[in-house]
Amino acid sequence: MIHSTEATVDEGGHIYSTDGRWIRIFSRILILVFSMALSWILSPARAEPVSQEATSPSSPLAEIHAQLKPHQETILSSELAARVEHIAVREGERFAEKTLLVRLDCALERARLTKMKAILTSARKVARIQKRLLELHSTGTLEEALARIDVRKARADIKIQSITLSKCTISAPFSGRVVTVMAKEHQFVRSGEPLLEILDDSSLDIDFIAPSHWLSWLKVGQQFSIVINETKRSYPGEIVRLGAKVDPVSQLVKVMGKISDKFPDLMPGMSGRVLIAPPQPSPQVSSQ
Repeated sequence: MIHSTEATVDEGGHIYSTDGRWIRIFSRILILVFSMALSWILSPARAEPVSQEATSPSSPLAEIHAQLKPHQETILSSELAARVEHIAVREGERFAEKTLLVRLDCALERARLTKMKAILTSARKVARIQKRLLELHSTGTLEEALARIDVRKARADIKIQSITLSKCTISAPFSGRVVTVMAKEHQFVRSGEPLLEILDDSSLDIDFIAPSHWLSWLKVGQQFSIVINETKRSYPGEIVRLGAKVDPVSQLVKVMGKISDKFPDLMPGMSGRVLIAPPQPSPQVSSQ
């Protein structure tokens, strides 16, 4: 079988086949594709998400995000419907335990206590008279018993009112700092309305989430370090508790730790990276 080949004559009088021209075009396309692939391979590496292998126990040093939390924090609320008479602290200020923080205007409650004390005095006199009349057989036992009951009721009312008056002053339950002042002096507040947010930063806790397979080597008392983003410094830490439950979906467990010492530059809310070294397997010695 004879194949026919088309020929073309260029301007210079040279004769070449059409098949050869297509071969040269195809070769140029191959060279272009090869050069593009080579430039992509030699380009700088792209950022990839951290794989699970980076946090596996086989890695020499595992890193995980963590946050600093105060040892204690709470919101102090008013237990009475009253006017705020005085707020003794400002935001950011430090205070000692049992320091007076807020005082409410309780003039009406004090007046009620005075009235109740007068009622108690009257009830005691009536009870003494009823007791004397009973001795003289001039009254019945029922009247004398009711007089004694009135005395006990007056005493109970005074005790209740004294407890109510104790709510007029709010003292610090622990030493710490003021986070937020939520009320103003001379403002009328209702029962249960928040007044102050406070925290105890005498020691800082560290909470972080770890893979559940770390439980094979994570122990209470284990030491680690945390690099704080805000200060760019590393601080020592210690594990104090392990979470009671593993999340069945994410296979994560909560770990609670603390800063091992006091550092004035640390504050609750700061975050960083926990650096914790898993135990390395001991090398096996081959038997001869």
